[in-house]
Amino acid sequence: MSNLQVVRTVALPNWATCMTPSPDGTLLAIGTGSRLLELVDPTHGTFQDFAGHSGQVSDVVFSPNADMLLSVSGSELLVWKVCTP
Repeated sequence: MSNLQVVRTVALPNWATCMTPSPDGTLLAIGTGSRLLELVDPTHGTFQDFAGHSGQVSDVVFSPNADMLLSVSGSELLVWKVCTP
């Protein structure tokens, strides 16, 4: 049996409904019940919110090279271009 240890806690400003890490682990995409898509840098605990959905975000997924992000809410799918500095 493995032991688990919490190494970092990041408080979320909205209720999370789904989450996925980027392929390289530098970002987390979090869907919320507040119709927002949040990109989180877990190392620094910084957030960037993106509005666009008309309902609760139910699923998020990065493309394999993390340049695109897909988010789903009800019957709508949004495709986002991920621009990192």
